[in-house]
Amino acid sequence: MKFLVLYRTEQRARRQLAQETPQQRDAGTRAWALWFGLADEFVVDRGSPIIDSRGSIGGFSILQGESIQEVKKLLTTHPHNQIGTIEVLPFLSECLGDEP
Repeated sequence: MKFLVLYRTEQRARRQLAQETPQQRDAGTRAWALWFGLADEFVVDRGSPIIDSRGSIGGFSILQGESIQEVKKLLTTHPHNQIGTIEVLPFLSECLGDEP
């Protein structure tokens, strides 16, 4: 099954990221790259940071797994957990068994 992963942040976290040094940002980028490397078999699309007018979603990815529980367990080690929360949503077509 495929899942949309939303990386949520609070306004406070965004300000904190904006105040990071280039070295801190580089360390964060390396942590994300390392995590994606370890989770490679689950990754459909690494996604991208996004601009959310409400300010709560900082980015997305698309992952695949046997169940939502499996994907949520995998995400417990994701570096985004240090600055925000992660939401996992199944695609409706996956729940219905429809293949595109």
